[in-house]
Amino acid sequence: MSIETSQRWTRFPADKHRTLSKSIVGGLATMAVLLILVALLFTRSKAGPSALRFAADEGYTRTVTFADHTRLQLSPGSVVEVTFDETSRRIVLLTGDATFDIGKDERRPMIVEAGNHRIEDIGTVFNVSRTAGSTEISVVSGRLAVSEAAPPWFDRVRRRLAGESGRRKRIVELAGGDSASIATDGRLLSRGHVEVTAATWLPEDIRFHDETVAEVARRFNAYTPRPLVIEDPRLAARRISGEFHARDAAAFVNYLGSLPGVAVIHDAEHIRFVAARGGKRP
Repeated sequence: MSIETSQRWTRFPADKHRTLSKSIVGGLATMAVLLILVALLFTRSKAGPSALRFAADEGYTRTVTFADHTRLQLSPGSVVEVTFDETSRRIVLLTGDATFDIGKDERRPMIVEAGNHRIEDIGTVFNVSRTAGSTEISVVSGRLAVSEAAPPWFDRVRRRLAGESGRRKRIVELAGGDSASIATDGRLLSRGHVEVTAATWLPEDIRFHDETVAEVARRFNAYTPRPLVIEDPRLAARRISGEFHARDAAAFVNYLGSLPGVAVIHDAEHIRFVAARGGKRP
């Protein structure tokens, strides 16, 4: 009897210890879930402005320019959602095709999402086409990286808890002239190089009336692998009217180069317009 009683007493503390351990583990798990929920609620309460939706009517393209100088062109029937706040910029292509000319803002990286794919960019011109089974991307100029996308709320929670949104599975990196086709599940279907980087649905002509040279130059950047950069502020602010074939950026470059006091510099990656030394101003 005493032996049986002793055995019971030696087992009881072990059972109690196991029960206590399970309680601690369960409690910690519950606390972790509560922390995530609190962070999520806090994040949502602190979320920036609601997403704005932009759509292009059937049969018409649409151009939207934002305060950060990002220029967005939508093919007919395309729809995007845009959310900008103090720390990030995010554009989601819901359907169709779009050309992005990203304004530079190193404090707020631009994130473009199409389906399950996330495109990270600082200052690039690129095209995105979303279909039922894949995402097609072509880069006009600059560089970008494509990775798997995560729900926006998950990014916000990670930033609140860890100070960053976490690493993502990188799918491909692309430079000017590169193109890629990516399946919905993240598989890289193809990668290649294209000679004509401008989207086929973009307008064939660029017409402008009383627009600044800087504004017109940005419109050409959707077509040329070497972006036009207006570094002379007086030239950038000058207003012009006219019409050029959109895929003949050289004609516009020659026109600007013919203006008094303007010098054209052809770099490997850009075409720059600066004030000519000793040149007379119009």
